[in-house]
Amino acid sequence: MATLTEIQGLMTDVTMLKKVQAAVSVAAETARATPPVGVPAEATRKWVAQVCYEPSGEAQKAWRMMLGADGPSFTVAQITGLSDANLQSRVDTVSLDLIKMLSQL
Repeated sequence: MATLTEIQGLMTDVTMLKKVQAAVSVAAETARATPPVGVPAEATRKWVAQVCYEPSGEAQKAWRMMLGADGPSFTVAQITGLSDANLQSRVDTVSLDLIKMLSQL
């Protein structure tokens, strides 16, 4: 399992951040084309716009949330070795959480 020091190091892993940024862009287009059920449409539109204007910021948020969820259960090798499909699935889940949080602001 990843230690807190390892998780902290992963937060700035450029390779993983670039992958997450691409996955966040895909998640934003999916949310734009098919808005999630049970989430205010305005929050979805705001989040999609945030991804369009500042994709790296939204990717960092998603990555931190993913590391918080996966870090204690996975090793660094497992986290950095996620397949594209598995990474996209995790980003999709976290993106929905980000949209929900945005709706509560």
